[in-house]
Order: sequence, then structure tokens, then C-alpha cells
Amino acid sequence: MKTAIVVMDLGDEKWIKDYYNEYEANNYFVQYLNQRLIDLKKEGLILIEVNYGDGRHNLITVDFDFSTLSEKDFCAYIIDNNIDHLIYAGLHYPICINNARALSSFRVKKKIKDLKVSIAVQLTRSLEKNYFQPLEYNSEHIDIKKIML
Repeated sequence: MKTAIVVMDLGDEKWIKDYYNEYEANNYFVQYLNQRLIDLKKEGLILIEVNYGDGRHNLITVDFDFSTLSEKDFCAYIIDNNIDHLIYAGLHYPICINNARALSSFRVKKKIKDLKVSIAVQLTRSLEKNYFQPLEYNSEHIDIKKIML
């Protein structure tokens, strides 16, 4: 099984919705995520950046294997590299990670039916207003599981 981590929307903080509402906590999350991605890359996981914001967050130092916003290029990369499991991380669960973006987990799962798709809940950050959204929010009907890494 070849696995890739898809990191959603870690752009420049000034373009991230409500980032400054919890500035210190968001910075800690980004630092934690960055280190965890570095460790996972050392374990052999592929890192894919999907960033709909401008620039990259200044606390992200990990070297992504692939970066795109193109659905066509994204799907081609998955197929060409024999990736059979995508794990989603980043901002914002459950909105952008689940369904709000063209390359969100729900949408990709619908495009590539045989692909296993998961969400690493401890590697995601919600908007403050979504803190109490159930973890199973709108995902079980399309076979997307929550996992811990």
C-alpha cells in the first residue's frame, strides 16, 4: 500500500480564515503539524500540498513531494505514483478537508472510487465555530474513516 498525506490550506496566515482569532494556538498547531509531516516523510509517506490560499505558511518547512490545485494533475499524480491511500490533514476540518474544495476528501473519493481515503483528525484544525462538529460529520456515507497517525 502506497500512502500520501494531503495537507489542505496551509497558506500565508493572513489569508487563512479566522487565523488571528486563535493566533497562538494556530501557530502551535502548524508547528506540530510541520514536525509530524517531517517525521512521516522520513517513514516513507508522500506529502501532497493543496493550498487554496496565497503563499505558504511561514512555519511550514517540510519539503512537499507534490503541490497542485489542478484536479487533473492531482488525479494523474495519484494514479502515476500508484497511491492507493490518501490521508487528509491541515485546515479546516470538517469544511475544507471534507467537501468545500475541489480536492477535498469527499470529492476525491467520488472521483477515484477504488482509493482509500482517511482523515487524520489529530493533524487537522477546525474553525472555532466547528469545534463541536461530530467526527463522523457527513463522511460515513462515502466510506471515509477517521484515523490517528
